[in-house]
Amino acid sequence: MRSNQIGNQTRLYIFATSHGPDVYINVLGHCVEYFNNLVDPVLVGIEQDRGKVRDKRRLLNQIKNQIFEQVDCLLQGKYRKKDSQQCEEPTKIIEDHAFETYGKIERLDLQLKVIVYEDMEKDITTILDESKSNTCIFDVSGILNRHLIDLYHILRSKGVKEIFSFELPLTNQPLSYDDRDLIHNRTYNETYKYICHADSMFTKNQIITNDIKNRSISDNNIDQGIQAFVIMQYTKVYNQLYDEVIEPTVKMERIHCIRADREFTTGLVTTKIAQYIEKSAFIIADITPDNPNVFYELGYAHAINKPVILLSNLKRKKVPFDINNYDKLTYENNSNGRQELKGKLKECIKKVLS
Repeated sequence: MRSNQIGNQTRLYIFATSHGPDVYINVLGHCVEYFNNLVDPVLVGIEQDRGKVRDKRRLLNQIKNQIFEQVDCLLQGKYRKKDSQQCEEPTKIIEDHAFETYGKIERLDLQLKVIVYEDMEKDITTILDESKSNTCIFDVSGILNRHLIDLYHILRSKGVKEIFSFELPLTNQPLSYDDRDLIHNRTYNETYKYICHADSMFTKNQIITNDIKNRSISDNNIDQGIQAFVIMQYTKVYNQLYDEVIEPTVKMERIHCIRADREFTTGLVTTKIAQYIEKSAFIIADITPDNPNVFYELGYAHAINKPVILLSNLKRKKVPFDINNYDKLTYENNSNGRQELKGKLKECIKKVLS
């Protein structure tokens, strides 16, 4: 497999967090080989604080210098280990095709761009508008997890599918040399993959929308002036409880039901959760598993005196001392138990709002 013909030119945006150069050389090395007419790739940093944009740009420039210093070493048949100032002989011989790849990277004009977190959606829109005649690749191999979800949502809401990350190795065999994170002497789809995150069995052909009219929780019979926020663990068992019991019961009372992971947002997640709690008429919290996020959010709700409806599976015998004295709706998580919980929850909501 060589260059994919996917447009007149390809613009690569690499979101950077890691200080080490190797992950970016992996990405650049793959993309110069497998994407058509790669031009002016961009190293992108996301900065929370608008006043620290210059500092972030200096960091990006430092990463850029490290990339080209490492490439220079590699073109000499050597390798610079982390925290070392000298190029050393690698423990595995670099093959000829790898030298060709490094030569292509050396000739790239690597650009730098800082995006302020709160401007991320606007800046991504500008990037896409300016690149309508070309293909944009967004690489998230080195991005912070707390930014990854927001970036993914923004890109998918705009119909972008080209969201990739570099993953290795795909073998259980231990690597036998120190320069283990570099792409040379590796085989695409055998010892590493370049994964498209919009092409899995769950994400393929799915577009995220921030249009409230397209959400099932925004039916016309819902009073958008009243909302309830749901705090719970986001796993299969509790997703079923939410889908079959909590959401439909809340909606039957003409109340907008919110769960943080199912809401489109480009802001800081913890800030949004606090806002959801503050604006909600009441909170529903399932305290069955010992989940620190659940207890953190529940504590905040209690601190601002929000009415809280606690749910707990009967299998849970011991409840933390601080919430043990609060009333709880207990349930068995089976078909009959979930149906019974609907009735209990409906009556409790009526009492809370009365």
